[in-house]
Amino acid sequence: MNEIFSNALDCNLLACKLEEKFKDKIDFFGSTYQQFISCKYLSSYRRNSGEYMFNGHWVPVYFKFNKDEFLRISVGAYFSDSSFGEKMAVLSDLYSALSKEYGEPTVFYTLKNDSESLLNLQWSFVNEKDEIAKFKNGTYFDDAFIDTLIVFGEKNNFKSNLSDRTRSVISSCIGLPFELLYLVDSDIENFIKHKNGEEMIIPIESKEDSVSFQKKHKRWFIHLFLYFSVQKNQTLCLVNVLMERVMGIGPTLSAWKAGVLPLNYTRIFSLSWRHL
Repeated sequence: MNEIFSNALDCNLLACKLEEKFKDKIDFFGSTYQQFISCKYLSSYRRNSGEYMFNGHWVPVYFKFNKDEFLRISVGAYFSDSSFGEKMAVLSDLYSALSKEYGEPTVFYTLKNDSESLLNLQWSFVNEKDEIAKFKNGTYFDDAFIDTLIVFGEKNNFKSNLSDRTRSVISSCIGLPFELLYLVDSDIENFIKHKNGEEMIIPIESKEDSVSFQKKHKRWFIHLFLYFSVQKNQTLCLVNVLMERVMGIGPTLSAWKAGVLPLNYTRIFSLSWRHL
């Protein structure tokens, strides 16, 4: 897809909505009346720690938007100390705001040999099946290759026996589609810190990798408990999730292996804004 398909007027209206929503947490570069807009985003933790746009370690975010065709947001890491968890927290904030108006996104993806460590969410409003097919067969971009691709709503790619209700609860709490829970878990401490604005220490035993499916399942629910513990109004939802856990309901082994995630999330992605 080319930059020309993005609409300057639509981008400007989107920027206005986001400025109204996030106020001093977001700051757009120059004019927003263009086909490609970019901004600085300051996480809750950094803002609560006294950082500001002019002296803070903000995260770069890029947008392309055509209200009749697609919406794409890309979150990067301008500063070397922007962790994967911080980027996921920023993506969570933006998803929570945008999904209320535009529904669930179509895909999450990263690109090979890119330069800005971008994490991308895309909504396709027309010809969604054709767009997904292009992502899958590698023809969506002329000069880039997909590294990671997650198609939302395809349960066969992320098998789970959790009920739709519980998946929805988990999604609403982390502020991301359920299919991205595995990525959140990969840097859960930084995600929680930047999402909620305060540090939280996770017990060592909950972070240890294990070949035991039961132990890894337990680890995820410890993470969720810690996250819920700072979301006071979600306590009842947590009870519902844990009830399903006690009943022995949980993701299948293939979900933990996450076959749809071909990259190692401890490494730095290599992405480029050219393919936004």
